[in-house]
Amino acid sequence: MKWTMFTLFCAACLLGLSVLFLTIPEQNAHEETVPIEDVPLDVAAAEAIYGKSCISCHGDQLQGGVGPALADVGSRLNVSQIKGVIERGRGIMPGFQGSLSAEEIANLSKWLSEKK
Repeated sequence: MKWTMFTLFCAACLLGLSVLFLTIPEQNAHEETVPIEDVPLDVAAAEAIYGKSCISCHGDQLQGGVGPALADVGSRLNVSQIKGVIERGRGIMPGFQGSLSAEEIANLSKWLSEKK
């Protein structure tokens, strides 16, 4: 009786874990993609996003701090590379794909790419 209950318990746990993992969607399956060129540059919106999400690490004048200076990031990275860093993160920087919309990321990328 003891082994039967233990076996049933283990089977139920495995079944529960299987259902859990099968119902979690793939991370990239529902990612929204927006071509950068389809998003018009909105400087005020980009500055607002920067102020909300980036300023604490990159400084109020893009001078850097915890994160690197971004005052000339457009001369080091192209707009697609900047977008990739914002989406996925780099080093200690977290990715913002889950907290910013695709349009916000594209707009911020365009704005930063002009910093040369």
